[in-house]
Amino acid sequence: MNRRKIPFVEFPPKFESERKTIHRIVNDVFSFRHFVVGTQICQSEEKIVKICDVRHAIAVSSGVDAITLALSVLGIGSGDDVILPPNSFVAAAGAVITTGATPVFADVGPNLNINPSYLWHILRPR
Repeated sequence: MNRRKIPFVEFPPKFESERKTIHRIVNDVFSFRHFVVGTQICQSEEKIVKICDVRHAIAVSSGVDAITLALSVLGIGSGDDVILPPNSFVAAAGAVITTGATPVFADVGPNLNINPSYLWHILRPR
């Protein structure tokens, strides 16, 4: 069996370079007790609007909420299939199910992303 080592983000080095900023922001959040819809969240949304050159940005509490919101905005729901890689976090499928859609898993290629050549085997006619 050929085992490959999959690198992950090196959090300790990145954290060290950002330690003071992260501690200041966390301290501000706890000091002002604005855990949801606080000043920091509003400022972050405004920065994202400018950086991404979009009209709106919405902070959500989790990746599941982000996926659910995105699917809902796209009108994905009951009767729709959403193609997912089988090697993603289970919450992605949970978000799909929350909208009423059906998760459909597509095999991945050597790069661990969905292999487009497999899509024809799972696409269903409407």
